Amino acid sequence: MYELIHAQYFNGEDSLYSENQFERRFSVPHIVFNHVYNLLQGHKPFVQSMNCTGKLGIHSFVRIVACFKMVCYGTSADEIDESYQMSETVASNSLKDFCRLIVRLLGEEYLNRNPTELEKREILNLNKKRGFPGMFGSWDCKHFKWDKCPVRLSGQHKGKGGGKTLVLEAVADPNLYVWFSFFGEPGSLNDINILDKSPILGDIISQKINTKVDPYIINHKERDWMYFLADGIYPRLSIFGLAINIAENMAQEHYKKNMNT
Repeated sequence: MYELIHAQYFNGEDSLYSENQFERRFSVPHIVFNHVYNLLQGHKPFVQSMNCTGKLGIHSFVRIVACFKMVCYGTSADEIDESYQMSETVASNSLKDFCRLIVRLLGEEYLNRNPTELEKREILNLNKKRGFPGMFGSWDCKHFKWDKCPVRLSGQHKGKGGGKTLVLEAVADPNLYVWFSFFGEPGSLNDINILDKSPILGDIISQKINTKVDPYIINHKERDWMYFLADGIYPRLSIFGLAINIAENMAQEHYKKNMNT
């Protein structure tokens, strides 16, 4: 199995499938996959060991590839047996360990971390040039289709367009880097329902997410906290700059124009 997968995707220019096909099927470029593989290899269960018959068990490479496939396609654990010769239990447990290790080993660097002062300053300066002093990024929710949603959960996950969805709440900067995220709420909830239980908002209130910035002036008032652009459905809190559908004066027209650039 190891040789087959390696020949398909990991044999350089001689691979059966191209880099574009790899990115589409794994949802990451090779460099990201390699980084994750090198990081997880050696951590249980991503260690090749002898089984009870004295034969080598599943190669760590095969196990990690199977985890990527389950994450990217939502493939059920029992389908992995046909493609990667792993039992449903092994595949399911491997995926759980995969997710735990990603959070433990990469979470501090990539998941919901506070930007450094330098990173924050660069983002704020970029947004200031766009006409939004003190603005850090955009805050919004996106629905992701859940093809394999269990029937018993279909009602609560009925989202936009009638499909079954899971919702991602995220804060991204102008470079589309996602700094804070909250994923997994059912598609039947709207942005306000999700905000009510959002750990992102909770971390801002407790200042686990540091929103303090150098003072700036908006509407002749001095402020010293960063804010986020959001849809008009969001509440009128000081941390939100809300979108305007119809401008009623020149100031609103200017705001709307800058928000759409």
